[in-house]
Amino acid sequence: MKGYFQLIGLGLAMVAVQGLVLESISESFYPDLVLVFALAMGLRTRGISGLLLAFGAGFLVDVGSAHAYPGLYALLRGTACAATRLFDRALYLRSGGPWVLYVGAYVFADGILLGLLLQIFTPESAISFGEILWRTPFVALLTALCAAPILGWIRRFDSVGGHETGWGLLGSRV
Repeated sequence: MKGYFQLIGLGLAMVAVQGLVLESISESFYPDLVLVFALAMGLRTRGISGLLLAFGAGFLVDVGSAHAYPGLYALLRGTACAATRLFDRALYLRSGGPWVLYVGAYVFADGILLGLLLQIFTPESAISFGEILWRTPFVALLTALCAAPILGWIRRFDSVGGHETGWGLLGSRV
């Protein structure tokens, strides 16, 4: 149970750090830490706790964002978690190389989808499609660079919880 509380704390930290990064640097060059957290929660093998944590982190971003349509970010983060769970069976995303490539590709697709959905739901406050296409590759690259260390931290925090690690083949029983 301690591991779950640590994961909740790590999710809250990811939301806070991402908010600070977005406030302090250009919105064109930031890693999407909450998305990496949501994707990593999809690698957990037991129950729906990972999905709930990913959805909750996305919801917190929705609450703090003036730009997003309410619930959209939470829905996309929950979808990211579920997609990772599905793709992990085919691609074995738990190793470093496939994980970083998957995160980069998913962030790119997610950025385009999020931009398009914002243009549909809130066209008055959405950025142009050209701007989306210009900034999404930078966000994807920065996020992919952060993906491996973040996955390592999440695994470490989750495995501290005792007998249930939730990481399938990577976890060991204590």
